[in-house]
Amino acid sequence: MYEFGEFRLDEAERLLSRRGVTVPLTPKAFDLLLALVDQPGRLLDKETLLSTLWPDSFVEENNLADNIFKLRRVLGDGENGRRFIETVPKRGYRFVADVRAVAPLTAQGPELAPQVVAEPPRQAEAREGQVPLPATNTRRLVTVPWLVAAAMTLLVVALWIGQIRRGTPDPPRLLKASLLPPEDASFGDIALSPDGKWLAFTAATGSRVQLWLRSLAHDKAIPVESTDGASHPFWSPDSRVVGFFASGKLKKVELGGGLPVPLCRASAGTGGTWNREGVILFTVLGVPQILRVSASGGTPEVVLHADPGQTDLHEPFFLPDGRRFLYLAISGGKKNAGGIHVGSLDGKLRQRVLDHDSNAIFVAGDPNDRHRGYLLFGREGGLMALAFDSDGLHTSGEAEPIAARLGTVQGANLSYRRRNFTAADNGLLIYDPHIDRQRSQLLWVDRHGTPLHVLAQLDNVGVPVLSPDESRIVVARKDLATNNNDLWLTDPLGDNPAKFTFDPGSDLLGIWSPDGQRIVWTSTRNGSFDLYEKEVSSQGTDTPLLRSEQPKFPLDWSRDGRFLLYRQIGPQTNHDIFVLPTSGQRKPSPYLQTAAMENGGAFSPNANWIAYSSDESGLVEVYVESFPTHGGKRQISLAGGSGPRWRADGKELYYYSFDGTLMAVSVAGGGASLTTGTPTVLFPFRPASATSGPTYAVTRNGERFLLSAIVETDPKAPLSIVQNWTAGLSTTARYR
Repeated sequence: MYEFGEFRLDEAERLLSRRGVTVPLTPKAFDLLLALVDQPGRLLDKETLLSTLWPDSFVEENNLADNIFKLRRVLGDGENGRRFIETVPKRGYRFVADVRAVAPLTAQGPELAPQVVAEPPRQAEAREGQVPLPATNTRRLVTVPWLVAAAMTLLVVALWIGQIRRGTPDPPRLLKASLLPPEDASFGDIALSPDGKWLAFTAATGSRVQLWLRSLAHDKAIPVESTDGASHPFWSPDSRVVGFFASGKLKKVELGGGLPVPLCRASAGTGGTWNREGVILFTVLGVPQILRVSASGGTPEVVLHADPGQTDLHEPFFLPDGRRFLYLAISGGKKNAGGIHVGSLDGKLRQRVLDHDSNAIFVAGDPNDRHRGYLLFGREGGLMALAFDSDGLHTSGEAEPIAARLGTVQGANLSYRRRNFTAADNGLLIYDPHIDRQRSQLLWVDRHGTPLHVLAQLDNVGVPVLSPDESRIVVARKDLATNNNDLWLTDPLGDNPAKFTFDPGSDLLGIWSPDGQRIVWTSTRNGSFDLYEKEVSSQGTDTPLLRSEQPKFPLDWSRDGRFLLYRQIGPQTNHDIFVLPTSGQRKPSPYLQTAAMENGGAFSPNANWIAYSSDESGLVEVYVESFPTHGGKRQISLAGGSGPRWRADGKELYYYSFDGTLMAVSVAGGGASLTTGTPTVLFPFRPASATSGPTYAVTRNGERFLLSAIVETDPKAPLSIVQNWTAGLSTTARYR
């Protein structure tokens, strides 16, 4: 490993970083830089460099010159008097900056004692906060090793040597530690590489969420460039590429550097998995299908549709044969419809394995027999292990807790929270032991984001909507005990919350009628996301408003009461915006139905315009277009946006920007023509949902905002790390 200037070059991991941030390099540019840095001050002739970079090919000197040019541009060679690479005319190149060789962090003897603790086999639960590992500090040249994997391995070797000397080998022991998040950040989704050497995770710094990478042989976590809004990371089988979801797309990024590469549209991903044949399976919120796409990109194809009574599918995970996979099915209220299932790439296999509402993974119990091992999943607030034969698809023994407390991560919206754990076949397990790490909460702020009031009695909430007279709020709330969602009503201060829906299906996304007398929402009680309505003041029944096979989600109700706007997910065009007349034949018709993903429709106060988001440009942006006829279309957001809302007088429009801020845009006109200003920043916040709609409401005068925001109750809480976790299982829980 080398350091020069503000840069660090890691040969083992093939990473170049600057101040802790990964600098993208092509493989040849990296090899060239390594060759130069390895011999600082020495002239390397062109022939030597050409034979080093292209040993088996004849390549013209222009290729070498082109890579030198790329390196100089990346390093900022020549800027502010800095010099790194010197050209020796007609001969070659020399690296002229000071280079410091940095020894890779290693675990040596007594230093390990306070870092990792070995425990007897039956002490399966790690003590929270027991062994905190150092947080990121890019200023240190040599740091206290956190070296989890290497340290644990060395301890195991030491124990094994001791056993050989005694002549009586003992079973592997549990080794436990804690991992602190990067400085000023908090952990989100986590994913171990298949070889157990890297941890990919999302982390929030303020309102900004990014993908990070951390080698388990070093103490430094590195944020990955251009990954804002990342979620649900997963790995390629060779542990060299990370897949993830961001900006309405499925993307991948190489471990060695480079910018993320979009693979396909994926409006709100809820999990992905990758097999050795280059097939990626993934799921999207609100789309009850398992989708497949090539690892090189392309058009997604449907592998498996949800069964009747299932409203959503999440978290696919390939089994060792690369043909069959685990997935989680969400029930719309039908008995025995949900749970952990196994499917196959040919779509012929649909087998229910467990009746648990949790994401699940398979971990091999023996490196020599990867088809027998354990299912890991969440149950009753903890992490469970159950012996499983992935060939015969049958379980054995009893499920046993391996962690008493297991945290969750808010998914793409309120209807889904994933259990936060990950494991590799080398015996390494990482999980979040903090159940209350984050929650969604309602709070009032002013135009500067200054907190005014917290609605403390309501948490785990979704999209808030103010009644037209601003006297009441309707919001969906998740019961973490039952994992069910219902609508609640409350006053603006949140002092008297009252449940509005009581069905065992999920009830979400309530909107008010213009007179404030009725509420329309979406419910899964009939096996799909259908629209229902109910009088607010009465104890009447929930009345079906619109039923069909396609999932539907209400967006807005025109002020004159004539039209209801809703989002529909179709099999061909994905997310579209439809209009439902509230009188006459009440026949719905599409307003926007294209190959792009449209969402977040909102009527202007006079109902002459609709603001919405679309990814037609390749990035989700906010647009305004006339209604009921199309015309006057214009883009409102500048660098990504979603969730538009209008001020009551129509003179201002708001939206959420992907950089984590709420934006405001001035609006003039509004009749036959419309003029919009330049977006301005109001304040940053982290929304509880990235896809369900605008997770904020605004008062009629635009002076106060009601936010449904993610609140970090303990942002510095560490993750728990366990090596040889199977050593803690009882005999009856082991696979046979």
